Formats: sequence, C-alpha cells, structure tokens
Amino acid sequence: MVKTYTTSTFSDVYRDDYDEDKSFQRVLFNSNRALQARELTQLQTIIQTGIERFGKNIFKEGASVSPGGLSINSGYRFIKLNTAINPLPSDPTSLVGTSFVGQVSGVIVKVIEVVIAAGSDPATLYVQYTSTLNATSGTSTISVTPGEELVQSEGSTRLITQTTNTTLDPAYGFGTKISVGEADFFTQGFFVHAPQQELIISKYTSSVDAVVGFLVTQDIVTSEDDETLFDNQGSLPNQTAPGADRYRIKLTLTTEALVPSNRTFVYVANVTNSIISERVTGYDQYNKINDLMAIRTNDESGDYTVSPFFIRFEDSA
Repeated sequence: MVKTYTTSTFSDVYRDDYDEDKSFQRVLFNSNRALQARELTQLQTIIQTGIERFGKNIFKEGASVSPGGLSINSGYRFIKLNTAINPLPSDPTSLVGTSFVGQVSGVIVKVIEVVIAAGSDPATLYVQYTSTLNATSGTSTISVTPGEELVQSEGSTRLITQTTNTTLDPAYGFGTKISVGEADFFTQGFFVHAPQQELIISKYTSSVDAVVGFLVTQDIVTSEDDETLFDNQGSLPNQTAPGADRYRIKLTLTTEALVPSNRTFVYVANVTNSIISERVTGYDQYNKINDLMAIRTNDESGDYTVSPFFIRFEDSA
C-alpha cells in the first residue's frame, strides 16, 4: 500500500539528515569507505534544494510552467441505469467501446465511459449515439426510452435504463466533461508533470460553474505498490530483489469545491455556464522576475494607456 508522506518522512524513515546551515554543496565519495544510504538520499536533497530556490525565485507556487490544452464538452450524453434488475458486470470498464441496442427505441449507442453508483446517483453510462435508423418515429428527441432493455451487440450483457424520467431526475440527457492536456507545474519546490486527464464536472447537467485544477498528493511508493521497482536486470522483474522506494508528487484533476482546506490545489481554469471563462496562460505565473519587469517598464515608460479612450467635448452654451 502506498505510504502517506509527511514532512518528517525523509528524516525519520530514510535518515536524511541534510542541514542547510552546514552549507554542504557536494557529497564526495571515497573509494576505501562503505557507501551509506543516507549519503545517496542527502545528495538528492542538496541538488533539489538548489532547484527549489531557483524555482521559487522565478515561479509562483502552483505556477503553470507549460500549460496544457483545455476543452469542455457540455453535450456528454448520459443514460442512467436500473442495476437492481440487471447489475453491471464485475468489471464495468469492460463495457467501454462496446455497443448496445435499445429494444424499444431501436437506437444504437456506443459506451464511452461507465460510472458506478455513488450516493443517490445511480450507475450511469456515458455514450455516443451511433445509429438512429431504427429509432421510434414521431419523437422530437432521438434517445433511449426510460425503462427499456439495452442489449449488447457483441456480448451477453443486458442493462435496463432508469424508469423515472422527470426534470429533477432525468433518465437520459447531457452532462459536462472537461479535458486537460499534459502540462507541467511548479509546486512543492518541484517541477511536476501532469499527464492528460479528463473529469466529469457535472454528471447530469449541461450548464455548470466550477473552478478546475489539480489536487496535489505526496506519497511514498514501494516495490509492493509498483513491481517495476524490483531489480530489472532480467527479462522479468526479480521479486526477490526489491529496489529503493520513490517519493511521488501526483496531480489529479478535480474541482476546487472537492479539495479539503488542508490540501494543496493548483488552479487551471474557471468554468462559467459550461464555458471556459478564464484559464492559466503561463504568462502570469512568474514570481520576482515579474515584479522586476514591472518596475523596469515603469521606469522606462512611466504611466501610459494600454487601450485608447475617446474624449468628447460639448459646448456648455
């Protein structure tokens, strides 16, 4: 199990006794002395401390060093399920990419994502309608029918859509999903990579306001959690030779409302009425250098108008 990181983890568990007041800048190994594990750990700390000091001088905490692309889909079509009759398979993700045919509506849908039941929210499919040729005629909106059976085209899974279909509890409709491309951020003194991620910010509405960003998680990964940390000299990991543990900083896409007050949140964008109204650009993320550039510009140019304004004179007579 991944270990929780605390500020004393390095010193208590890994015996990292780095003391910046001693001003050690290099670890000088001797050929006739045994290597100490703490020397290798302290070597990393010396290097990282220098990187952190430089980074804090240039970038603000949580700065977007290389912002990723943003896109939002407010037409993310959902179908709520009644799993009390036909439950989801043991591995719901096995449905992703497969198609289902509505036995009443005649529509064919391809499953893009499956979300299991949580709280009062039922199990939900997010789908793409791929064929409506056999759909029931005379309807204004082509969709599944509440309470109908969905049969898997290439498989044996049968699902039932939710019977209730009201304004407050629709059986089908549109949700909102945001996608963030891979990016790099400066946080906790490190330059951290965030892989491409997606997040449903509103499960059942196409209009939502949210502040989107990343939850910062620090933990310790061991060979029990990741088998690639075993010795890799052979064709397969040597599970009798576990390697060193790894300190990890993970960025998980989320909304600010879901982040506890004692956790770190890295801002990415504001969403207003399911439209990205503001986002990080990478140009406003600098720290002291931004202040110096502002002072220089003021010394050089003084006060000036960025956008022209118009003056109208009127005769007072």
